[in-house]
Amino acid sequence: MPSRPACCPVCGDLLDVSSYDAAFRMPDGTELLCFAVPGSLCATCSQLYVEPDLIDALDLGEGRCIFAIESDTMLVERASS
Repeated sequence: MPSRPACCPVCGDLLDVSSYDAAFRMPDGTELLCFAVPGSLCATCSQLYVEPDLIDALDLGEGRCIFAIESDTMLVERASS
């Protein structure tokens, strides 16, 4: 899998590489929610970059990202007995 760019190809600002919860609107008007999608976000351009192979695997080829937020990380600690 190719590495993600460190800078936005449009404006040149640094990208925030993380996992994102995102909503994609498909051409038929339906919306798909995807959780913990690895990607790179440009805060300046409001553009989320996702690997093309992942877009194909999630069948989002014709979809448009309409919302993305950085995924929360939850740590679960086992209670000691």
